[in-house]
Amino acid sequence: NCSARYTVIHWLKAAVYPAIKATIENIDVYARARVRIYDRTGRVLAEYSGYDNNQGWDGTYLGHLLPPTDYWYEINLPEVDKQYIGHFTLFYDMK
Repeated sequence: NCSARYTVIHWLKAAVYPAIKATIENIDVYARARVRIYDRTGRVLAEYSGYDNNQGWDGTYLGHLLPPTDYWYEINLPEVDKQYIGHFTLFYDMK
């Protein structure tokens, strides 16, 4: 069983622009993973099949930076028939 060898998927809980790296631990193990990112209204901001941490979400929607607030995610792992749902906060470092 593949899932027994790896820790639970964890989403980055806070992202700081411009160094946003929406990192999902162990996602590389699941080639068919599907990731969706939503705003508070349920609008899909980004969708990925086969998520790659090196090319992950950059905190934009249609080329525009999103405001600092909470966002939600859905991670589907068909290989192990699991779904993870949660949220994270996007904020800007004003230094």
